[in-house]
Amino acid sequence: MKKKVIFGAMTSLALGLALPLTVSLAEDSSSSTDATSSSSSLALEGADTINADQSVTLKVTDNQELVIKAIASHLKLLPKALSDSDKDSLKSQLEAASQSLSQDGWSYISIADGFIDGLSKKGDLASLQKDLSDQLSQTKRFGSSSFQNMWYAQVYQVLGEKEAQQLLTVSYQNMALPNNLSGDNQETARLVASFSDDLEPASDFWDSFSEVVKKAFPKRSLSKKTSLARMTHQFRYVISAQQAQWVRTNYGKDGETDKQALARYLATKDEKNSVSEALGIDGYDYDVTYDLGESSRLHNKVSVQLGQFGDGVVVYPNYTMSTNIKIVMDFHTEFILNSQGEFLNEVDPEGASETGIINGASFNYASANDAAHIRLDVKPVGPNDPTFRIEANRQTYTYKSPNKLKYSWQESDKLQWANSYYNKEGYYSQKGKSAASLVKSSANSFKKMIEGYRK
Repeated sequence: MKKKVIFGAMTSLALGLALPLTVSLAEDSSSSTDATSSSSSLALEGADTINADQSVTLKVTDNQELVIKAIASHLKLLPKALSDSDKDSLKSQLEAASQSLSQDGWSYISIADGFIDGLSKKGDLASLQKDLSDQLSQTKRFGSSSFQNMWYAQVYQVLGEKEAQQLLTVSYQNMALPNNLSGDNQETARLVASFSDDLEPASDFWDSFSEVVKKAFPKRSLSKKTSLARMTHQFRYVISAQQAQWVRTNYGKDGETDKQALARYLATKDEKNSVSEALGIDGYDYDVTYDLGESSRLHNKVSVQLGQFGDGVVVYPNYTMSTNIKIVMDFHTEFILNSQGEFLNEVDPEGASETGIINGASFNYASANDAAHIRLDVKPVGPNDPTFRIEANRQTYTYKSPNKLKYSWQESDKLQWANSYYNKEGYYSQKGKSAASLVKSSANSFKKMIEGYRK
């Protein structure tokens, strides 16, 4: 076989009135509803919805008493030195904060048990007001401690399919996640900036977020063409961009590559099963682990063009030959590194390349490479991928990943074998080595770099 290579190119919940959460079940439709309640000083105006052409309506089970009691309990625990006037002032601010959070779409459970219960109960009026203001501001930052307090308050008490959808809706509305990512660097930078600076790739929160996604989208519903499904699928790319940027910010150094920054970060973690191997315990995981052994096959796409004389012409994205390796942490978090030591991401605040758009990382909602991974992370790509990514694979060449054929026994297998991940002379090979062999070699080299930073 001849081969040539070209290197290239939510809702509101008014106290005294339960307003419905509406999420879209239809593609490319939008509407908004307004509702007003004046039943208490915490009455709200405006109920934001997401594309409600066809909708499901939440019957909210919690009520205003939860928040009213939480405020009363909080005031009783404040320092006795505070005057009645000070307490009345703080009460009004607590009510206003609760109203604001309800307008953002948070449930009464989250407001009462996650926000109010977590406020400081020590200090003078000025310090208490500052704490209230700071924590209210932090609820807008995805994954912040205040955000997580409210998130877990709902998760630990009542979490059905509709409550899970509500939590996702709140998250997306807070950061103004677009219905369809544009791939624009400024848009990506804005979205990444809406995450907490303290939300690292190894955070336990990612497990909870993934479980909420599973609850919100049972069976194959994440592959439906709805606004919430599309945003949830595309949010995987935003998460990966944030995680890569977090590593750059916290572990990168001037003049170094992304690969070096990631190696320095992973040196603070355990490799999957390394502890179990040392202790002789199979399947034992300590803390958050990373894994260099997950297949990178789907992240090594190239385009194979039929040449003038029937030979195959291999075109690499960005016209740059590369062996891309995948690193996962507890399977959810995913990093892709190219041969140049750069992160590959579909969206990137520092600028996504064609290679990143085609072969980039995406956060996994599944916890293992199993049927759930196919349902949650693979199948939704077809119906719900961003338009810019679909067009990137049409404008120049059609890029495809190698197949999994390991052997060729028949003449009829020849074409398939030529496109195999394991063929050392196939279209995906380089210098007599299969793509699988090159990935393994690159992963081993990266492992040594990580170990070097541990010394």
